[in-house]
Amino acid sequence: MARDHFTSLGLETAARKVLGLDSRGHIGGIIDADSIDAGDAYMVLAMSLTPYYIQGNQETKNLINNFLEKYYALREVNEEYNQLVQEASSELVILVEKIRKL
Repeated sequence: MARDHFTSLGLETAARKVLGLDSRGHIGGIIDADSIDAGDAYMVLAMSLTPYYIQGNQETKNLINNFLEKYYALREVNEEYNQLVQEASSELVILVEKIRKL
């Protein structure tokens, strides 16, 4: 299945936004559209949420666990990969905005 690089850029941008990063390729090159194209979208999601998980209360941890469970299918590249990456990109930013208000 072909990856949609534009969709991968969307997740890279969302991840950089929630982590406060101003350029690409951070964390060993993982926070990068090329990495997402290679099938690492789930890892990008998990890494983007790790600081919030570590510092969060139980409600925050539950929200993050539920989010990651919803996108567990991204651990493997499948027919849904591009669609799930697109959905996760939008929801990642919304989730972090919600967490920041807790």
